[in-house]
Amino acid sequence: MTIKAKADTASLLEDTTVNGNLLANDTGTFALKWIKYGNTSKLVGSTTTIQGLYGTLTVYADGSYSYTADLAKAEALAAGAVVTERFGYTANDQLGNTSSSTLTFTITGVNDNPVISIGSGDSAGANLTETNATLTAAGNLTVTDVDTSDTVSSTVTKAVLTGATGGLVEADVKGLLTLTPATGLAANAGDSHNLGWQFNSGSQAFDFLGQGQVLTIAYTISVSDGHGGSATQQINVAITGTNDAPVASADAYAAEAGVQLNVSVAQGVLATDHDAEGSALHAVLISGPSHGTLHLLDDGSFDYTAAAGYTGPDSFTYEAFDGAAYSAATAVALSVTSGNTPPVAANDSYNVTAGTDFSVVRAGGVLANDSDADGNPLEAVLQTGPANGSLTLDSDGSFIYTAVAGFTGTDSFTYKAFDGTAYSNTATVSLVVSSPNAIPVASDDVYSLNAGSTLTKSAANGVLANDSDADNNVLQAVLLVGPSKGTLALNADGSFTYTPIAGFTGTDSFTYRAFDGHDYSAAASAELTVNAIPTPTTVVFQDGLNGYAATLDTTLDQAKPTTSFGSDIAVSVDKADAGVANAKQALLCFDNLFGSGPGQIPVGATITSATLTLQTNNESASAANGAFYRMLVDWTESATWNSMVGGVQANGVEALSVADVTVGQTAIGPTTVDVTASLRAWATAGTTAAELNAANQGWLISTGSTDAWRFDSSEGSVHPKLAVTYLIGTSSMPVLGISDAAQTEGPGANITFHLSLDHAASQDIPISYSIIDGTATVANDLLGPATGIVTISAGQTSLDLALTLKDDTFTENTESFSLKLNSANGAFIAENTATGTIYDNDPNPVIQASVVAVTDLTTAPFRDVDAAGAGIGDPSGLAYDPVSHKLFIADSEHDERPWFSQTNLFSIGPTGATQGYSLESFTFEPTGLGINPSNGHMYISDDDQLEVFWVDPANPTVKLGSFDTASLGQDDSEDLRFDPTTGHIFELDGHQKLMYELTGDGALVRTINLPSVMHDAEALAYDPTHGIFFVASGLSPNIWEMDQAGDIISTISVLNSPAYTNPITGVAVRPKGLELAPSSDPNDGQQMSLYVADYGVDQVADGRLFEIHLGSDWLLS
Repeated sequence: MTIKAKADTASLLEDTTVNGNLLANDTGTFALKWIKYGNTSKLVGSTTTIQGLYGTLTVYADGSYSYTADLAKAEALAAGAVVTERFGYTANDQLGNTSSSTLTFTITGVNDNPVISIGSGDSAGANLTETNATLTAAGNLTVTDVDTSDTVSSTVTKAVLTGATGGLVEADVKGLLTLTPATGLAANAGDSHNLGWQFNSGSQAFDFLGQGQVLTIAYTISVSDGHGGSATQQINVAITGTNDAPVASADAYAAEAGVQLNVSVAQGVLATDHDAEGSALHAVLISGPSHGTLHLLDDGSFDYTAAAGYTGPDSFTYEAFDGAAYSAATAVALSVTSGNTPPVAANDSYNVTAGTDFSVVRAGGVLANDSDADGNPLEAVLQTGPANGSLTLDSDGSFIYTAVAGFTGTDSFTYKAFDGTAYSNTATVSLVVSSPNAIPVASDDVYSLNAGSTLTKSAANGVLANDSDADNNVLQAVLLVGPSKGTLALNADGSFTYTPIAGFTGTDSFTYRAFDGHDYSAAASAELTVNAIPTPTTVVFQDGLNGYAATLDTTLDQAKPTTSFGSDIAVSVDKADAGVANAKQALLCFDNLFGSGPGQIPVGATITSATLTLQTNNESASAANGAFYRMLVDWTESATWNSMVGGVQANGVEALSVADVTVGQTAIGPTTVDVTASLRAWATAGTTAAELNAANQGWLISTGSTDAWRFDSSEGSVHPKLAVTYLIGTSSMPVLGISDAAQTEGPGANITFHLSLDHAASQDIPISYSIIDGTATVANDLLGPATGIVTISAGQTSLDLALTLKDDTFTENTESFSLKLNSANGAFIAENTATGTIYDNDPNPVIQASVVAVTDLTTAPFRDVDAAGAGIGDPSGLAYDPVSHKLFIADSEHDERPWFSQTNLFSIGPTGATQGYSLESFTFEPTGLGINPSNGHMYISDDDQLEVFWVDPANPTVKLGSFDTASLGQDDSEDLRFDPTTGHIFELDGHQKLMYELTGDGALVRTINLPSVMHDAEALAYDPTHGIFFVASGLSPNIWEMDQAGDIISTISVLNSPAYTNPITGVAVRPKGLELAPSSDPNDGQQMSLYVADYGVDQVADGRLFEIHLGSDWLLS
């Protein structure tokens, strides 16, 4: 049989398989030998597979086959697309003959679903944290579709909320996720990250989430190829909540002036506020209103009341608080309108005459003094009627009142004012019902004054003072006939001023009437007696003048105790030198002063002044040369030192213990002494001339100065002269005096001076005064003007003049000023000046001590010329000279041989330059230094000689003067300082634990006991601004701050530190000199430093100088 292979066909869908047999329609074929596709041929074995373009064909030797269309080309076929694929084959028969033919497959495409997946680098969701802002997130998905002709669209098909949803539903969040692109995605095989998703929320969409709460939104994304093929993928967005600050909204309220605004919780400031998490809110006040008072509660309710009389805008701010966070500060606007202000009614009073109808018109009615802030018209509304009469009150405030018959006294009614909206307070109308007017009674008056003066009477002492009115009406004085011998100004209140014509003495008068507003009194007379003024008489007592020859004078000389000097031509006063009995006292008396003879002072005379003039015939530099004590015992010119039993003692027995007057520095020529006090004392010591002359024993004149004072005696060239001015007569003017005053400053404190007359004046005495600045000044310490006028009323003998003190806030020393009486119209001024002393009330300045510099005084700049370079071995006294700006340092070791050298005083200039000086001509042992601010001299104490010297700091090697301290009882004269206010010296005595206060020439003023801790006190500084001492002992590193009473205020222990142990000897600081002076640092301005001289070990060159800053309270004065 002939072999014949015939063509085969088969049809199938994409992704399906078809089976058949190639040889079934052939003839003579026995087996399949070859299979071919394109250029590929394969010999058929038991099973042979060959791949086409769209599928894979498997053939068998018996001709059976299986074909599957699942290759990529087939998968890429669109639905319904038809393609063919042809294979060739060769079959053979049993004889080996062959025949070839084809196998054709028709393949129809079907639709393939797209695929959506999360590939590498894609994002399946986001974890977000809620804020008050927009939340965003983005990512990609991978979408593929093997159907290459397809395009894919994407949609969000579902949003599932889990966790804290806050009431949100799918519709609220589904649109928050968008896809890109939503359509036209090619989605070819191998594409990736080609579908983007974006999540975007509103700014406050998830504010409801509380701290840590989580909302998860599961989004389902679906892709479709448009041919029924689709796929889905889930995206999860997790949102974690945080606490959101609450949001406060501005509020506005209207308030009415004078009415409290009450706002409830429902209308309060929190009513419009919200919190995203729904937390309870609290109102927190930030700033209150400017024009009213506010009470804001936690729940937002509040009360507000505008300030009285205020209208206009006001506001306050607050923040809402949710327990964790605050809102922004929010303003609450308050608009205050006037509204209606209730009227104000004032009480009224009327005087009513009994038995008459009392009628008051509207203009003077009860509403006349009432007011309404809104200007509304007022009506009077009666509240309670009168108890003792009848009343008709009209709404305009006018009324008619009639008291019941026989009633006198006070009746009343009450009413309120009504402004049409509100009523006022209740006002009372008092009705004083009195009997018909009584005529006033005027009484005659009598006044007196001195000729040449003006009589001024106040209302209290005027013509109406003794007049009366039964109805107690206010009286007025009405002049009828004026005076004929002078001018008069009569005032309605009865006060007046009368001035007699020049030269007139005698009686003048004027007449007047008293008027009570209704009736006049009868005429009354005011008699004015003008007294003649006695002329002051001055008498002069001086041997050889007008026959006077009763001056007694002599010298008591301790060195010549039995010698009488009554006939000497000079009288001497001197203090004993140290260790020498050579004191001199003077006795002086003007005998037979009082009597009725020519040139004598009459008994009963008033002494107005007394001046003693002495002719000084030697010049003295002393600041206090003579103290005049009134003698109390009889003496003669033959008296000697011994006959007066060791001189005269000012002890209150032989002579007064307190001097009447002290003379200051004298110069050659006349020396004038005011002895008014002495003459007044003698002139009032009795009632007869004999008694007055017996009281006059003259004066003891002594001194505390070693600079002798000598003046001419009654036997000398110029005799002592006493000039006395006096008044005599019963019509003499009173004598005016003034006393000193003292007061501690403080709020409202007054310092009061007592002014007194020796007898009552017959007229008012106007006194003109002025304040003279001292250490206290009008500008700094007193309130009010520096001048003024006060009046002692007629009949009075005294007046207290009070001046108000300023209460400053800084610590200062006791201060003083002078009050001077300039004139007194109608009186003689005896003592015209008094001293006012002001004590401080402020706390002491604070000490904040710190050492700022330490200077080694053994180095080259301080080495002695002849002491082998020992330097200042034992520094003692320190003194700062404000003129040269040098700090002087005394070296007290140089008296000890063999260490003595000529150089025992050094200075450090402002540039640091040093200079040495020798004081050996008058002192080997300078233990203390001090600058006298009054003359610029430097005073030097010497504890060996017990003496104080003074020198010029510009040339300190020359002694200018001295006084001894041994006569004061000192035995260890150490450091000294000056008080610039008084000129006094403060000097330490270490052994006796005393501080001596001395006058400038060494006279004792007082002693101050030092505290027991101050063993051997040797160093002293003084701050006059605060009145504070600094005291140190050579036995302790401590420095004590001490007050004027000798009490310790504080202890400065900064030098007690081991850091300041002496590096040469290993001992602690031993202060022997102190000084307050400007800081060495020019940048410190007015800062004051305390300089300390460290003595170290005796006879060892180990001296040091410390500078201590005391703190900001301590500035240069």
